[in-house]
Amino acid sequence: MAETTTNTTSDGKYLGIGAGTCGAVFQQSGTGTRLKVAVSDFWAEQLWNEYQVLTKVTREFGKVAWLCEIDLRVSPAKGYIGRADAWWLEHGSRFPMDARQDVLALERILPLPRGIRDLLVDRYCPEGFREEARQFRANEDCLARVYLGKRRPRRQEDGRRPAERFSLRNFNLCVDQMEELGIDPVPYALTMAKASAVVHWRLKCDARDIEFVLGSSPVGEGDEAWQVLNPDEIAKLPARSSTLSGAVTSPVHSVGLTAAPMSSMGRREGQQFEPVEAWHAFRQPTVSFWMLDFNQVKQIEDPAARAESAADAFFVNDPYFPKPLPEQPSDEHLWTTFKTAYLKTSKLLLALGEFETEELPNWGEDPELFITKVLEKRKERLGKVREAEARLAGQA
Repeated sequence: MAETTTNTTSDGKYLGIGAGTCGAVFQQSGTGTRLKVAVSDFWAEQLWNEYQVLTKVTREFGKVAWLCEIDLRVSPAKGYIGRADAWWLEHGSRFPMDARQDVLALERILPLPRGIRDLLVDRYCPEGFREEARQFRANEDCLARVYLGKRRPRRQEDGRRPAERFSLRNFNLCVDQMEELGIDPVPYALTMAKASAVVHWRLKCDARDIEFVLGSSPVGEGDEAWQVLNPDEIAKLPARSSTLSGAVTSPVHSVGLTAAPMSSMGRREGQQFEPVEAWHAFRQPTVSFWMLDFNQVKQIEDPAARAESAADAFFVNDPYFPKPLPEQPSDEHLWTTFKTAYLKTSKLLLALGEFETEELPNWGEDPELFITKVLEKRKERLGKVREAEARLAGQA
């Protein structure tokens, strides 16, 4: 069973569990809800965009996940709270600071279990600071970002205090660490590819700044009821409208876009990584692969413009996706896996769309274009790196 974290501090205030460019995230006491609070009016506009996109993601993935065999979960939006909503009169004082701004209410993603957190501390925190890291309360809020496009630089461990306190919040789980822990990265590459195909060709969006993380799933947890609106209802509302008033519906739970439990993502055949218990820890039934953060996603109708923007997003995002022409040749299989699954899923979705609409296909919708653009941009980036290295060598 995945454990829950404390929802409030001792004085009854909401507990901050994370922060990003767009907003700060808090736990709502006694519920399965997390509250994403915008940091300003500018970011409130993006928060409203996330609300709109996320409801579309939830609907469209729910339609095609079974067909595409996507092993992924999405935390659905429960409602939107405007900064002027009466909700703030009752709840505003529970925040640890003056946070009165727009709020997006979502189902929470539970942290990784204590056993995995301890494993990460034992493996990656300098020995003299491990107990401090275990006692650091913020490390209870542990999600692991799956970085298939990054390996850590090699460096000597000297036992000195890290420049920053060792943190498990948004822990960066790179390819080399997955290898050390005996975790096969290939199923994650498959899932990222299929999810990207759905976002690009089903929602006609560029997937800018989305994240892929490992976290725990709620199990048998009750919740309050919310008035949950579908994308068509939200589209009719003025921007940044509160959706709390009126009758409420039944509780909302995460969309399990899955053909098999995440525990099926096992050890890569032929690998001999130890410890075995590390591999088993990540196979717990409650550990799931999640896709989140849609505030910067843009819908683009024109296929060529969408492919261009999606290729930009591929590199602008944190290094979740495996890269073509990787620095380490052994990682090429991850890109090949991604490319093959992306093209297969995209073409399947386009064929499904033609069947659903009974329309002639749009011949401009070519998934190959996205792959071509990614390769072009990768070669361009590598060329700039080599030019910079040559200039530095000439100055030596």
